Amino acid sequence: MRFMTSPRLLHAIAAAATVLALGCVAQLGSSEVAGTKLAQGEELVTGNAKYDEFFASTRNLLSRTNGLQTPALHRPVAGMLDVKDKNDPSATYAAAKERVGKLKEKGGSVYAVLVPEPKLVHKLDASDKTAPALMTGIENALREGVSRSRQFEAIAREVDALEATRAALEGDTASSFEDAELRANVDQELEAARVLLGEAKLRADAESGRALRFVVALAEAVDTGSAEKLASTEAPAAAAPAKKPGGGKLGVRPGGAKPGGGGAAPAKPAKPKKPAEDFDP
Repeated sequence: MRFMTSPRLLHAIAAAATVLALGCVAQLGSSEVAGTKLAQGEELVTGNAKYDEFFASTRNLLSRTNGLQTPALHRPVAGMLDVKDKNDPSATYAAAKERVGKLKEKGGSVYAVLVPEPKLVHKLDASDKTAPALMTGIENALREGVSRSRQFEAIAREVDALEATRAALEGDTASSFEDAELRANVDQELEAARVLLGEAKLRADAESGRALRFVVALAEAVDTGSAEKLASTEAPAAAAPAKKPGGGKLGVRPGGAKPGGGGAAPAKPAKPKKPAEDFDP
């Protein structure tokens, strides 16, 4: 099986592993900014186009991420395999491994490819009527996992861009707002943006990592480790090399002509006859 081993993948998986430890910090941050307009999802207008655009973009991102639903990716596979405990992903992986093991006993093979797109290359026993639908379902689940990971990776990149803008705006409030009260409100909302964007980034990294962990775990469960054998049985036979013209003899062209001779040598032209002399009796 081919795995994704990019730094982004490793970072996302690490983020998912530490989400519980960092979650308490994020919750504390939310309570500190609870009274701000950003935290309440309200529109914020400062009269300065740069700041208004930033706050509108941040509000839009927060509303999208807070409303995202992330149903458990393993549940559809658990349903196909009749797993009793559908809340336990490991039970789904074990059932998938057992089911594919039965396919292998009948001479079947499954090879899980993860890049560039998830795909199952398989050879199935014709008597197993449920296997094709199962392979399709597992392949769809792998694709859904990768799609969700990419979705949250895009959110994380958007958060990074907004945070960079926020940091720049934070240093310009003194020169951008003459009114002290308005400036104080803007500073407070910028601080709220820092906390709320940090939480959004944390969730995005965690969800991306969780999705990729599902993809890798399910692919490992169904892969029979017989890629080379499967490839050799499905590859078409190599075509025999074409024979060289003229029976393969060097220096001889079809018809027995020598190379460079242009075929048979042309006939020599006939010598012209001498004209008969005039007879003068």
